[in-house]
Amino acid sequence: MEEKQPHVFINPVITRSEGKCNGTEGCLSVPGLFGFVDRPEKITVEYLDETGAQRTLDAEGFFARAICHEVDHLHGILFIDKPEFVEAVEEDEEGIDE
Repeated sequence: MEEKQPHVFINPVITRSEGKCNGTEGCLSVPGLFGFVDRPEKITVEYLDETGAQRTLDAEGFFARAICHEVDHLHGILFIDKPEFVEAVEEDEEGIDE
C-alpha cells in the first residue's frame, strides 16, 4: 500500500477553479459546529514547497475542498462565515454523535 505524504503549501494561491459542490464542513477552530459550504469541484493552486521551489497542483473533490478551506484560514475566513446555515453537533461520552 502506498503511504500518502503530507503536502506543504507556502503562500498558496488558487489560480483556477471549476464547478461547484456543496458539502458538509467542520473545523477544529470552531469545535462542535458544522455547516454546508459551496466549494469548487476542481482547483489549480500555485505555491512554494518546503524547499522554496515554485509548484502547481491540480486538485479535485475532497482534496480541493480541504485546500480551499485552509486557504480561507490564511485570509481570516472560517467555514462558519460561508455556509447556508450552521448547526451544533452534540457530543456524547464516546465522541461526537450527530
